[in-house]
Amino acid sequence: MNQLRRNAALIATAVFVVLAAALPAAASQFRDEFHKSYPASPNVNISLSNINGSVQITAWDKNEVQLDAVKTANTQEKLNEAEIRVDASDNSIHIETHYPSRFANNNPATVEYQLQVPRSARLDKIELVNGKLDIDGVKGEVYGSSVNGSVTGQSLSGDVELSTVNGSVRSELVDMGKAHHVKLSSVNGHIELAMPKDANAHLTANTVSGSISSDFSLPIHKGWVGSNLDTTLGSGATQVELSNVNGSIKIHGGNAGI
Repeated sequence: MNQLRRNAALIATAVFVVLAAALPAAASQFRDEFHKSYPASPNVNISLSNINGSVQITAWDKNEVQLDAVKTANTQEKLNEAEIRVDASDNSIHIETHYPSRFANNNPATVEYQLQVPRSARLDKIELVNGKLDIDGVKGEVYGSSVNGSVTGQSLSGDVELSTVNGSVRSELVDMGKAHHVKLSSVNGHIELAMPKDANAHLTANTVSGSISSDFSLPIHKGWVGSNLDTTLGSGATQVELSNVNGSIKIHGGNAGI
């Protein structure tokens, strides 16, 4: 009898696990894809706004922008409501996920974007609400933000401004010779910056509740509230600002750890 009870319990547990695993699939059972390429100048300005869903942007050696997107929703109506709008020319491409004015309904469609862009493209304004942002290899200026999600920029070379409210911010600068300004900020999450060991930068960093650490020899000051530093590396040509409220700041030399 005890064995029967144990078997029944195991079966019940297995059924629960299967049903729980099926819930996410059932919640997003409607799907649509969007694939299109656009001719673009090497220095094309790109902007994108998205409310629900992650964005991944990768540089390549082509004078065109490849846009791939996947929409998912739990009803066909919500899937249709999420409209991908693109305004494109050789010098400028604006991408927007548009919802109807009654967008206040619960659990709207999610749109996940993947873009391949010219290596010297300028990411003018990449704005997310719920989703992570990943950028890789862009040499032009990069301005990106999320409200709820991590923001990561790898192998960057130009001016950079990355921010989030709830999430981490990570950036790797492989060449700062043409960068005038780098700014990373978060409210709830940690910040991590990797830059060349021979960087020429005026570097400031501050936290309200969190530590600052570095593998450079930097004059980090820990106060009663948070930590801060203000120092000049080399000629100080690039202004680097790091700010955090609830989280740590880490600064790496030699582009390691991002």
